[in-house]
Amino acid sequence: MINLEWLRTFRAVYKTKSLSKAADMLMVSQPTVSQQISALESRMGKKLFERKSKGVIETDVGQMLNTMISGSIEALEGVEHKIIKPDSNLKNILTIGVSPHLYKTTFCQNILSLGEYVHLTFGSKQQLIRDVEEGNLLYAIVPEKQNTYDTYCHHLTAQNVVLVGTPDIDFNE
Repeated sequence: MINLEWLRTFRAVYKTKSLSKAADMLMVSQPTVSQQISALESRMGKKLFERKSKGVIETDVGQMLNTMISGSIEALEGVEHKIIKPDSNLKNILTIGVSPHLYKTTFCQNILSLGEYVHLTFGSKQQLIRDVEEGNLLYAIVPEKQNTYDTYCHHLTAQNVVLVGTPDIDFNE
């Protein structure tokens, strides 16, 4: 399996065209960058860069790899930046369970409007309620009301769709 750090190092070298500049960018030593690029090339069985006296030039395989991974690596770096940024406005993670049918028919268009980072889990009504009771989910969206000792239900729509949560959750929010 390819190490994610190798790909991150590859992207830095690709952007800077230099092992030493990539090392500065990643805050590691130049030999570390060189070792990671060598390990990635060894794992892939292909050269990714041609070493020159004033830096590196990507090979055709290097260009192809960059095209394939650039969006993913930048997305991961964006997540990292958002989480570690001191003034981050990242809100709490909402963990919501919902059946695949309810998600597709009712909520897929509205989930993003929550303005929070939402982690969805799909499952049956019974499993989702059990996950709320066990603390694995903050909420579950199910097709019918089913209060238990450890949960409370709140109607979401005029249709028979309810939000299940523990008694300490403020449903008015």
